[in-house]
Amino acid sequence: MLAGIGNYLHLWQLPFIFVFFAGSVFGSGYLVHRVLRKQGFSRRLKLGRSILATFLAGLSGAFGGGVAFITVGVFLADIPGAVVGAVAAILVTGGVAYLVLYTMFNISAKKVLFAWLPAFGFTLLLGSAVAVACSVPAYFIRQKELRRNDSVINLMYIHKGYRSYMGKYRQAPKDLKELVDKKLLEASSLRSPVNTGREIGYFYLKTLPKADLELQEILACDYGDNDDGTGRAVVLVRGDCTWCPEAEFQLLLKREENAAFAKALRAAEEK
Repeated sequence: MLAGIGNYLHLWQLPFIFVFFAGSVFGSGYLVHRVLRKQGFSRRLKLGRSILATFLAGLSGAFGGGVAFITVGVFLADIPGAVVGAVAAILVTGGVAYLVLYTMFNISAKKVLFAWLPAFGFTLLLGSAVAVACSVPAYFIRQKELRRNDSVINLMYIHKGYRSYMGKYRQAPKDLKELVDKKLLEASSLRSPVNTGREIGYFYLKTLPKADLELQEILACDYGDNDDGTGRAVVLVRGDCTWCPEAEFQLLLKREENAAFAKALRAAEEK
């Protein structure tokens, strides 16, 4: 579960996390200060003390909540673990923070509870907003990465089928469909995850392996009209398979060994 969550963490989320941290500390501290003053705790109670007390309470609660979340993650996985872990973390965070806050003020537990509830509610609302702002774009970024990886994996299977065909028939297949017909490739591997509109989502040009391993001769690739729009999966005749940004792919096409492939690809993409 924890490894899965790490896939959704990005540097661009840091400003959102800072906003949550600063907003929750100062916002909840102000609310605690305001409620305690209304309860007549002390007219001399300084805002800074309330903010510091809330910060220490929140820090302790966050530590306890983090432990709870990780503990749940050890026993559960993926989405169920994340949901149950989040609920456990919220409950433990609120409970520990309340207890720490209670020890800092010499008043009844009930009064501290009335002061802590609006502050904790504000923190939850702010945290929820920040979580949505961070997780929704991260989710779509992750889905995009998964489609790219799946496209690369398909080309790995295509190359494996190509090598098997070469070993069996001593010649290159005329097209990718022939690999399916000869039971050397699953038909599903011809559908590109980033180009679902094409029945055969990869362009292939019949070619034979050359002895020069330094050549970067392209065997097959995604079409340029794919949904990703920023690159395409590429597999070389020698077996290298990767996701290639479009600018790098165009440079690859300009290599001498890819002249025939580039010409055939342009003709296919112009249809």
